[in-house]
Amino acid sequence: MDYDKDDPPELWQWKINRESALAKHNQYYGDAATLMTSVVSFGLEAIRTAALINGGAVIAIFAFLGALYGADGPDAKAIVRAIQPSAFMFAAGAIFSGLASGFAYFAQYLYQSTHTEWELTWMYPYIKENDGADRLRRFGTFWHALCIASVVASYSASVLGLWSAWRAMMLS
Repeated sequence: MDYDKDDPPELWQWKINRESALAKHNQYYGDAATLMTSVVSFGLEAIRTAALINGGAVIAIFAFLGALYGADGPDAKAIVRAIQPSAFMFAAGAIFSGLASGFAYFAQYLYQSTHTEWELTWMYPYIKENDGADRLRRFGTFWHALCIASVVASYSASVLGLWSAWRAMMLS
């Protein structure tokens, strides 16, 4: 922006405020984009890992159980009964990781909606949060917490499934 020495001081101040506001607005958009990208990528990796661990374990257990169902004898039937709880745990973990994906979608949608509700101004502090943005952010935080709880539940189900399978194999 050009400054003329004949401009009144109010115009100079307005130009300085406008340049500061534009810089702050650009920084706000850049920071928000960078943070959102990193949060989404880390969250997706956690959900994918939980889904892969639990999904692979369910497939392996069901293949093992399928092989045992064809076998005759009391030992095979006892192993099948003993290992069924671990299959349930891994299936529950896979379901929790699927739920986490849905919860993450809702959280990200609400966070993005929050971002669009902020008011960009030309006066300091240049960015102002209104009541609608606060409400959307709180709903986003709720879905975010559910997503985190689902991922923790998925990993917990993996650990319980592994422990249950190990116990079943040791007792058989």
